[in-house]
Amino acid sequence: MEISTIKLPLLLVIILLAGCNSNDCGFPLDQIRYADKAQHNKKTFYLYTRTTGWHNKVVFFELYDSEPTFDNCRQTKTKFIYKIDYDDYPERKYVKDIILQPENTEKLKITYTKNKEEGVANVYDVKFTR
Repeated sequence: MEISTIKLPLLLVIILLAGCNSNDCGFPLDQIRYADKAQHNKKTFYLYTRTTGWHNKVVFFELYDSEPTFDNCRQTKTKFIYKIDYDDYPERKYVKDIILQPENTEKLKITYTKNKEEGVANVYDVKFTR
């Protein structure tokens, strides 16, 4: 029995999806990346990026007031104290400044720029503005 060339890509996709969901975490898994940490009034704050989605990815900045530990499903029991999405539409913007202000309701103040030379070219490379 011969598998047609049209059915082969569909079969490979089904096998890939079935294999990827074997960890009981759901699909797709978020990507978590440590970005930076900063001190404020003798307390350490931790900044992470979380990328969600399969095709249309959304990046969030998550701020923690204690160091989180993530499990194999990329979840943590540590609650973030602030979360905001990276706004990169309708046109490309770059993070110019990201300022920690834990005493405010808006705990992260983010300044964007359209000029790549003034900002961070890769959202995963952001650091707190000192």
